[in-house]
Amino acid sequence: MIKFIKIFTTFCVLQCLFLSNIIANEIKIKVGGSFNFRGAITDPDKTKYEKDTEIIVTNHNEHFGFLSDGNIFIDVSSEITEEISYGAKMSVMATTRNNRKAPSFLYFTSQIGKMEFGSNETAFKTMGISGYSNSCSASFSEWIQLNTHKPDIKYVNSPINFLDSQMRTKDQTEYARKITFYTPELFGLQAGITYIPDLSNTGYGLPGDKTYYEIIHYFYKDKNDSSVKKVPYYLSVKDGISGGISYKKKFDNDIEVKLAAVLEKGNIKIKKRDKINDIGKNIANSMSDEDIKKYQGAKFTDLMNYMVGGEVKFKDFSFALSYTNAGDSFTSNDLDGTNNKSDWFIFGGKYNLNDLGTSISYFTSDSKKNKFNAITFALDYKLSQGLTPYAEFTKYNTDGIVQTDPTTKDTQNGSVFIIGAKLAF
Repeated sequence: MIKFIKIFTTFCVLQCLFLSNIIANEIKIKVGGSFNFRGAITDPDKTKYEKDTEIIVTNHNEHFGFLSDGNIFIDVSSEITEEISYGAKMSVMATTRNNRKAPSFLYFTSQIGKMEFGSNETAFKTMGISGYSNSCSASFSEWIQLNTHKPDIKYVNSPINFLDSQMRTKDQTEYARKITFYTPELFGLQAGITYIPDLSNTGYGLPGDKTYYEIIHYFYKDKNDSSVKKVPYYLSVKDGISGGISYKKKFDNDIEVKLAAVLEKGNIKIKKRDKINDIGKNIANSMSDEDIKKYQGAKFTDLMNYMVGGEVKFKDFSFALSYTNAGDSFTSNDLDGTNNKSDWFIFGGKYNLNDLGTSISYFTSDSKKNKFNAITFALDYKLSQGLTPYAEFTKYNTDGIVQTDPTTKDTQNGSVFIIGAKLAF
C-alpha cells in the first residue's frame, strides 16, 4: 500500500507541474443545481416477525409523507486550450433527507487525463452502470428502511457501494476526502482510480478525530433476564481504493452500447474493544464472560466489492443490467458463521415516446441468506426544459432469517406508490 501511495502521489505532482506554467486567459463561471419533490403512499404488511410493528413513513401519518431535496453548485474554471482546463466545483444543499449530491472539489484536466482533489464521488460510483441507469424512477428504497425496522435482519433493498453511500457520517452531505484520476477516453475506453487514506476523514472534525460507523451488531442473551440484546461494532476503512474501466460504442444502425466493471477495496479498522469501558459498564454487567470474550475477539473481513454492468440502446428502447457482489465484506465468521455473503442483480427496460418515458425494473438481492425482491413500474414526462414530473409503483417481498433466532422467518409483501417532480438547471 505504501508503494502504491508513493506512485500515485508522484503522478499527482507530475500532473500539477505540467499545468503549473500555464496562465489562464479567461475565468468561466457556471451555476447549476436541482430540486426534487415527491410524495409516497406505502402499504406494508404486518410482519410475521414483530407483528405489533410495521414500517412507517412519518410518526403520525404512518403510510403517507413527503420528501424533498435540492442543491446548487458553482463551477469556476479556466480553459487554456480545448484540451487543458482547471477549476473548482463548490456545492451546497438544502434537504429533508440527505441525497449526497453536494460535492466540492478541485480539478485539473489535460491531455493525460483528469485529476480531482476533494470530496466528489469515487470512480466506482461515477463509472459504474446499474440496472437502474435507464429507469424513469426507482426511489422506493427511501420509504422502506427494512434494516432500521429490524436490525437483526440484514436486507439489501437498493444498489449500494460502501466507500460512497454506506460508510459515511450520518446526516452529513459530503464524502470522505480523496483524490481521483480518470484517463482520457480512447477508442471508447476509459479508466479511473480513487484513493481514500481514511474514510473517517470527512472534514467535520479535527484531523485527529476518529469517526467510526455503527454498521453491525452482536446479539447476546442477557444473563439477568434471558432477553436477547444487542451491542454495536464501530468500523471504518483505511486505504480505500476504488477503480473501474468503461467502454462505449455507437453503431451506425442506432445501436449504442455501454459496458463497465468497477470495484472497491479497503482495510477494516475497528474501534478498540480490549476494555470493558469500550463496551459500556451497564452492557458488560449483563453479558456473560463468554459473550464478552467473543465480542472482543471477533475479526472482520476487509472490504472487497465489485460490480459489472451494461446498457444497450436501440432507437427508443434501452435495456440495462448489473450484478454486484460484496462477498463477505464487513462480516465476521466468528459472529455470522459462513452464510455471510451478499450480492444483488438489477435489470431494467425503458421505452421513450417523444417526451414520455416508461420503464420497468427488477431488483433482487441475497444478504446473509436474507432475500429481497422488488419490481418497479415508472414513467416520466419532460414537461419543459429541466422540468420532469414522474411516478412509480413498486411491489416488493422479503424472505429473511432473524439473526437472534434462526428458526424464525420474516416474510412480508408490500408496495410503494410515489409521485413527484424534478427540476434541473
